[in-house]
Amino acid sequence: MSTKVISKTFEWKKIAVIALAPLFGIVSLSNSSSAHADDWPKQGLKIVVPFPVGGSNDLAARLVGESIKGRLGQTVTVDNKPGANGALGVDSVLATAQDKHTFLVASDSVSLLPLFRPNLKWDLAKTFVPVALLASQPIILVAAPSSNIRTVKELQALAKTKPGQVPYATSGQGSIQHLVGELAAANLGIDLLHVPYKGGGQAVIDVISGQVPFAVLGAAAV
Repeated sequence: MSTKVISKTFEWKKIAVIALAPLFGIVSLSNSSSAHADDWPKQGLKIVVPFPVGGSNDLAARLVGESIKGRLGQTVTVDNKPGANGALGVDSVLATAQDKHTFLVASDSVSLLPLFRPNLKWDLAKTFVPVALLASQPIILVAAPSSNIRTVKELQALAKTKPGQVPYATSGQGSIQHLVGELAAANLGIDLLHVPYKGGGQAVIDVISGQVPFAVLGAAAV
């Protein structure tokens, strides 16, 4: 998946924001092209989201699912299967190869999995067929109200006094949010402590409560 860098740092509701727009879409198994025959769909559809409820991928899937349900007159179930930064959800879709009614929401983070897991049983570009681009969103840096971080410069100053000790949350190890966080740290000349979550929803909750001082997450979840 491609990304478009927005070369602007700005403040959003007095919270420092670094923006980068990722893409995520919905895909089907490559051997399911016959799913578009005249008699399809024969049953309800299932959209597998390989991340927890409340994150960006989950929100996009539920909005699109409602639209599909109205047009096709079939039930649409969103099935959240988080784990291994999306790999468990992808594997579950592979197990339904002949189903022709199950789809996967494949985020940019899922497309990056082969970089971190070279022994995967699938290749997103070869095993699946892209169906539609669901949404694009900025990745933003948000700080807890209790952190006293209001700008990127304040984050930089804090991290320089505590190298490797200032934690930040993302939606998972090896996710696009994680990579953007590390890129931001490198550009700022600081060393941060990465705290990966299984999705953006719980990370947002912990930032609000002050469990972690800030996070790099998709705007939809925030």
